[in-house]
Amino acid sequence: MKTLFINPPNAPITSASIWIEPIDVLTIATYAQSLGHVVSVLDMDRDDGRMNELSIMLENEDYDAVVIVHDYHIPLFQDWSQKKLLELVSLCKKYKVKVVIGWKLSTYAPRKILMNDAYPDVIISKEMEMPIKELLATGVWTEAFLDSIPNIAYRSWDEVIETIKEASRFDIRELPIPDRKLLDVNDYIDVRTMLSSRWCSFRCSFCSVPDFWWKRRAREACEVVEEIAYLYKEFWAKKVLFLDDNATIENERMREISRMLINLKLDVKLGCLGNLRHFDEETMRLMYEAGFAWIHYWVESGSEKLLKSVGKFIPKEQVRSVIQQTKKIWFRVRTSWIMDLPGSTIETAEETAKFIMELEPHEIRLHYLSIRFGSRIFNESLEKTWELPKQYIHGKPVVTKGTSSEIIDASVQSLTEKLRETGYSVIYDNDENAEFENRDRNTKIASFCPLRYGIWWE
Repeated sequence: MKTLFINPPNAPITSASIWIEPIDVLTIATYAQSLGHVVSVLDMDRDDGRMNELSIMLENEDYDAVVIVHDYHIPLFQDWSQKKLLELVSLCKKYKVKVVIGWKLSTYAPRKILMNDAYPDVIISKEMEMPIKELLATGVWTEAFLDSIPNIAYRSWDEVIETIKEASRFDIRELPIPDRKLLDVNDYIDVRTMLSSRWCSFRCSFCSVPDFWWKRRAREACEVVEEIAYLYKEFWAKKVLFLDDNATIENERMREISRMLINLKLDVKLGCLGNLRHFDEETMRLMYEAGFAWIHYWVESGSEKLLKSVGKFIPKEQVRSVIQQTKKIWFRVRTSWIMDLPGSTIETAEETAKFIMELEPHEIRLHYLSIRFGSRIFNESLEKTWELPKQYIHGKPVVTKGTSSEIIDASVQSLTEKLRETGYSVIYDNDENAEFENRDRNTKIASFCPLRYGIWWE
């Protein structure tokens, strides 16, 4: 089938200063291409005007299907994104093409997508490869055919039909290297991205990643290194980022990858999202020798009580030791924090602020709690209200006088002043990332918005 894969517009549109290629969309599109289908990719997450471009493509290219991939590997969802996606579906349906959506909302709240005036033909729950393989194998989608495919949902008149739920049997080692030529990588920042594994070992109450990806699966070390070499040779990549939720969870695998990279002698700097619990000094030193220069640790809070309550307890002494050792090896370190975890008080807020100042990471990402689809907090909220909880990833909740939100806000304001006094640049807007393109290694940044990758990985 001739299929268009779309990375839809986020809301607000992602800033050019942080724009990375939609690696999750490219992964699915390349997989379909490897099955013999003709595929195209349209990235709409920077320019609202691309709705006109989409209309022209649908008019002229005679597509059989459109696959929309959103909030999949890369967490992007805001409440108002749903309106954008439904507008996209409405436009596509005018051209009589089949529309498929893969999205966390389609997994955890399918009626919110299907029970609208404009709705897709099929939505996919969780992992997309196996349903996509079945759906694109034929142009005739009868109800009997759809019923035979696990982990999808569709609408029949005024009823939402959800097929049987099965744990994924897909082996991600079958995935080809994502075809970056489906897009122009020069449109993006100078950091290429890749995905080498799925799943996370933590069971945080605010996150759905362990449930969404079923179980831990990883590509072979040789496949990972082959992709890095491909990016270096084909696209002159100087910086490559692993967007795995926990790239360092398997130390032996990372040591194997590092040894192969050392032997290749590629002039590439690498970054990854790391795991505090599985830190191993020998592995980290080998990674640094192989070109790894940046790591992101999700610390979340300076309160051990709060961390226990959300299912992410790591003793503060262990966190302190890991970050000190990582900096000593000469990694540039980013940490992220959720300032308003459930149960937050003035005491826990001050604990967190004090711990941030003590650790002094190079980059600090300050978040407010986003009630992610499928998380334990999401499910508990849904049981109480029967309405979808508000999502404000990369945003800030309303501060209400006389509540804990006012206390937390005051603590955050105090923290930002202390950070400025100790040499941190504090940014609130995506476009401010542009000023950090040519800073030196000692640049310290605290951000309330998505923070650019690749800042001083030299």
